[in-house]
Amino acid sequence: MNTQREFDISIVGGGMAGFSLALLLAQQQSDWRIGLIETVALPNDNTELLYQPSFDARCSALAWGSIELLKQLGLWSLLSRHHTPIHQVKMSEARRFSGINISAKEQAKPMLGAVVENVWFGQVLLQAVRQHRNIQLMGSSQLQQPKAQATGFDFVLQASNAAQPCTTKLLVLADGEQSPLAQQLGIDYQCQSYHQHALIANIKCSSAHLGTAYERFSNGAPLALLPMGGSEQSCQMNMVWCLPASTAEQYQHASDADFLQHLQATFGFRQGYFVQCGKRHNYPLQLSVANEQVRRHLVVIGNAAHSLHPVAGQGFNLTLRDCAVLASTLGAAHKQGKALGDLSVLLSYQQQQQADQQLTTALTHGLVKGFSKQNPLLSVLRSVGVSLLGLAPLAKTQFAQRAMGLTGKNEVING
Repeated sequence: MNTQREFDISIVGGGMAGFSLALLLAQQQSDWRIGLIETVALPNDNTELLYQPSFDARCSALAWGSIELLKQLGLWSLLSRHHTPIHQVKMSEARRFSGINISAKEQAKPMLGAVVENVWFGQVLLQAVRQHRNIQLMGSSQLQQPKAQATGFDFVLQASNAAQPCTTKLLVLADGEQSPLAQQLGIDYQCQSYHQHALIANIKCSSAHLGTAYERFSNGAPLALLPMGGSEQSCQMNMVWCLPASTAEQYQHASDADFLQHLQATFGFRQGYFVQCGKRHNYPLQLSVANEQVRRHLVVIGNAAHSLHPVAGQGFNLTLRDCAVLASTLGAAHKQGKALGDLSVLLSYQQQQQADQQLTTALTHGLVKGFSKQNPLLSVLRSVGVSLLGLAPLAKTQFAQRAMGLTGKNEVING
């Protein structure tokens, strides 16, 4: 184990961001030596894809732009076997008649997006990664002692009781919000608490959702319901309710009957009655943005770069666009004979994605802050603004295009 291992690109973090980036990079260049380092143990190589639906399954909402990217990676044919299409999104504010309805038909798309259970998504990504010989997947492993060098990074790969010295030309940190490795390397974060916790659970309604997603603002607490169940005729929906910490704690531990009563009072009867509630989880919400996303031989990506409020479901969709642009930028630089860790190359990636990141962050942050203020005058202005947005076709289309992930670059340049 004392022999030094050499990588062209090393990715720390085997979540959806790290796996997606590894696949995009492997598609760019088949001879890049890509290391994917994950702290948890991974299933055996011979594990078959097995869909086991669970009422309590966590899920991800994929925008249409993300689906297009997944098609280019050859993953959507598998993912789509167990997806729930989003045909329309209804946004509204409590005690206001105005609202915004966005439909796939208006946008000339077969759907606005789709909901996929995370377990199925993870299995498909894992199977795809294992089909690429140039991706070395290392579970139950940790990257330790990273040291910047003139040509890349040296580090120690710790696996079980063995430690192995490694080098990499480019180190990518995708190890989650406020990345410990990023902070170890001196990268700070700007954080702003939303003074809210996200309460998450799956809900069963008395009426079929028909592929409708809801975003409801009530007393400054955004409530999202996403269609689930693999069919438009399913009655199952995924709930993300952003609440003050004490309220989230109270609702998490309330009886199912009491919780569903609170939910019904807030949401109303647009989906009929809420008849079943799954296990509830809650976690604190904050906006977290890395002060540096690139250095020479280093990139920070995913939640490690920007962790957004879940309103409008933009977090992973933005990350996927970041991954696509990073991969295409590195692929183009490689063809020009430039080094993978060249700072000018990495700055080019950052500049390409800067507007997308800023606008997407502003969209989510603005929605939360704009609807959290209870001033009566602001409430009237919000109502007027939402009404005008609904009546102005161009403005509504632009809003819908951003929500669908079609305003950022999402092409994959094949190597």
